[in-house]
Amino acid sequence: MLVPLELPPQGYKGDSVKALQQHFAACLLSGESSESEAAEYLNTVMAVEACYRSAQTGMPVNLA
Repeated sequence: MLVPLELPPQGYKGDSVKALQQHFAACLLSGESSESEAAEYLNTVMAVEACYRSAQTGMPVNLA
């Protein structure tokens, strides 16, 4: 089933949203892996959270 996609206005955030949506849609249609898979994204989120924790405590945070 195809769902119509409304793209945000041109120029929004350097068109990153448009590029991301086009990339994900192309990957879904082709079956290829996307540039950023969910597992990688979760690692990024964990790293960002560790940065916040480190800034709050003034101590390094081990991600292992």
